[in-house]
Amino acid sequence: MVSFDGRHFIIYCLCSLHCVESADTVYMETSIRNYFSNTRHHDPEYKEYKYAAKEYIHGEFLRHGLTTEYHTFQEQSVSNTSFQSVIGIAKGTNFGTANDRIIGLGAHYDTVRETKGVDDNGAGVAAMLEVVRQLTDRNKNGVKRKNTMIFVAFDLEEYGSCFGTSDCKLPNVPLGSRHFLQEWLPPWLKLNYGNAVPSVIHGVIILDTMMNYNTSARSQTIPPQIENAFEAAFPEAYASVASDNFQGDFLNLIYRKPTNDSYLAAEFLKSWRELGKPKYEIESFPLTFTKFTEIPSSDVKNAFIDFMRSDHGNFWESDLPAIWLTDSADFRGDMIQCYHQECDNLQVMLTDENINFLGKTADAIVTTMHKLSEPSGSGVDDNGAGVAAMLEVVRQLSYMNKNGVTRRNTIVFAGFDLEEYGACQSCSLRNFPAWAGSRNFVKSWIPAWLSINYGKELPPVMHGVIIMDTMMEYNTSSKSQKIPEGYESAFQALFNDTYNSIASDNFRGDFLNMIYRKPTNDSYLAEAFHSAWTESGRPEYQIESFPLPFVSVDGVDQRMLPVLDNFLRSDHANFWENGFPAIWLTDSANHRGDMIQCYHKECDNLEVMLTDENINFLGKTADALVKTIHKLSEPSGSGTKEDINSTGITTGGIVGIIIAVIVLQLPFIVAYLLWRRNRSIPYQQNIDENPTNVKG
Repeated sequence: MVSFDGRHFIIYCLCSLHCVESADTVYMETSIRNYFSNTRHHDPEYKEYKYAAKEYIHGEFLRHGLTTEYHTFQEQSVSNTSFQSVIGIAKGTNFGTANDRIIGLGAHYDTVRETKGVDDNGAGVAAMLEVVRQLTDRNKNGVKRKNTMIFVAFDLEEYGSCFGTSDCKLPNVPLGSRHFLQEWLPPWLKLNYGNAVPSVIHGVIILDTMMNYNTSARSQTIPPQIENAFEAAFPEAYASVASDNFQGDFLNLIYRKPTNDSYLAAEFLKSWRELGKPKYEIESFPLTFTKFTEIPSSDVKNAFIDFMRSDHGNFWESDLPAIWLTDSADFRGDMIQCYHQECDNLQVMLTDENINFLGKTADAIVTTMHKLSEPSGSGVDDNGAGVAAMLEVVRQLSYMNKNGVTRRNTIVFAGFDLEEYGACQSCSLRNFPAWAGSRNFVKSWIPAWLSINYGKELPPVMHGVIIMDTMMEYNTSSKSQKIPEGYESAFQALFNDTYNSIASDNFRGDFLNMIYRKPTNDSYLAEAFHSAWTESGRPEYQIESFPLPFVSVDGVDQRMLPVLDNFLRSDHANFWENGFPAIWLTDSANHRGDMIQCYHKECDNLEVMLTDENINFLGKTADALVKTIHKLSEPSGSGTKEDINSTGITTGGIVGIIIAVIVLQLPFIVAYLLWRRNRSIPYQQNIDENPTNVKG
């Protein structure tokens, strides 16, 4: 347990790949006590407290980084006042496209006039806010998500009737979510998705009356008049509850089996079971209809009507997947007497057992939504490592300059944006995403920069470009280095010496990959780097060369293209396409060790990737880069030799940069300057006081 300012968190680990934060029950309890423990009704008598609850939700959505808005609507059948639902949106990278599989979470915050509404539904809103907190905390630590998440606190759930309108067939339908689906959602989709509205969404999880946990025998009731129908419809759930002497110690998971609700329900059920804490059980209630209105028998409808008593019913009516999580409301324990009554209050409902039960539910929702949002990692190996190494190279070379070194040749450093995305219809590279950032750099920035600074006297030759991408993983386990399945023979034919070297070492991932085109000036740059690597010592960190046998991809034997695809997966390919020498330094990304599972996944994070071995491996790469660039820049001036030998990389330096870039999410250069400022002051003081005591 970790405590910050009196708030307690439990941290637990799964599969050693990443740590997961458990529910902050203090946060949920505080939310309920301060904002969801009194009547939240539209009558003037309760207006002030309801307003405070609504503004709290809005403020928490904003505080956690959601795009937040109100949905204001009128419902004259209930009151002349305006009603407001609160909406928070966490946009995924697929936002605005047909590929966005939206996942939603909803809970109503209003109450009837007679109740304090702690279980119904302060518990649901508090759980939703805790889910928002956990998911957005992961975002702040570098997690990116493909799919958009929408969070809604519905107003006016406790009142519902269609009053004879032709477009509503459900009895006593909650009005707030109905207005949301009819008035807010369609224009929002049109505005943000246009004609690319997703045809498939993951669906919506509805939270309503869900905190009541009771281990007393017979605390879970089933209305006698429908018990036979209930047992026939849900034989497994009925037998399970009966075998436990009808204790109310479980969460109800309600969904329609013949629909896509089943997928969402299965994911939630899996998340619940993975969390352990078996004392908090779950029971599934798979309804056998697609639409409630299609049930032919009124007797059967009456038996199932209690499964329609919340906002999920409106989503079902609109053909959208939804599941309902509930404690069964007035069919369990204290809520049998307290549902919509005064005693649904803090004194009765806010017990340790209830809040811990709610905590497990919140954690299971977090796990479910996290997975369905399709998260990617914070990018420690891909490519925080590359940026950190580049900044360390900048530090060492510029330190030499400050000590009197001058250089004949210009050095350009570039941190590319948008490497992971891009499309190029006219590119000669076969079906490659074209790494839009470096492509625009080569096509737009370089020509303009050369024209301004060199005019017509363009350099006829350049040493080339060194690209660093996904380059920190060092793995000495046997078979940790993979070769793309199905391409081993082609790989061996192309790189026979390299293949034999790796095979003789039992396919350990203990080497840096250096990729270049043998028939081009890449070879000169590759040879210079290889020499620098060898001079840097530390032979446990090896290097393997991959000399590609082409100048342009267009001339490659088509049978070789599939295996060569793996050697064209970064920004160097744009330089090759435009006639520039370039080499690529990499650990082979998703073909080695942890990155086989973690490439573009959440576990490319600090816990998995930032090991001593990895950082020292990265350190040797940075040192070899310094030697290479220093030599090719043709240095002169005082202390040239001494400087290159005395400013070697320090593990603390690399760690400082990576943490600044990945965790603090500062712009790379600002992060570097802050780190260097904090580190260099005592370092420089030490040199001034002890000129002979110069350490790297």
